[in-house]
Amino acid sequence: MLFKIIIFAKKKMKTNFLIGIAAAAAAAYYFLTGKKTAIENLIIKPIDIAINTQKTNIMQLVFNLKLKITNDSNFSVKVNGIDVDIIVNRNIIGDVQKNLPFVIPPKKTEIVTIELSVKNLSIVQTVINIITNNEKLTAGVQGFVNTDLGIVNFSYSANI
Repeated sequence: MLFKIIIFAKKKMKTNFLIGIAAAAAAAYYFLTGKKTAIENLIIKPIDIAINTQKTNIMQLVFNLKLKITNDSNFSVKVNGIDVDIIVNRNIIGDVQKNLPFVIPPKKTEIVTIELSVKNLSIVQTVINIITNNEKLTAGVQGFVNTDLGIVNFSYSANI
């Protein structure tokens, strides 16, 4: 009788162990697909760019770029860094990489301010090209946000 109880208990333990592994796998799948959806639906939008007059000097212009990052998903997204290029008429005139680990909770929006500096020589060359080629001025930013599960690209430009 004792032998039958031991065999029954071992079978029950194997069954519970397999159910536990299946549940853990299902939970991991749900978490990872949810995180993937969160990354795919992350909304990144430049909302303001202004000259930082306190840091601008003869050698460089310094801008403060505000990015609005919205997480519409049900999962948190960890932002590890942001890489931004300043573009004028298809020419990169400045760039910045900012490492700033922070987490955007589910259904929340964060405003991030990034300081961008542009060497005045790049601006002078761009203005000369615009004048000599009689071009319109197109300015913008492009870059990517590095998250815990991948990279999200963004781009914004405007004709001035």
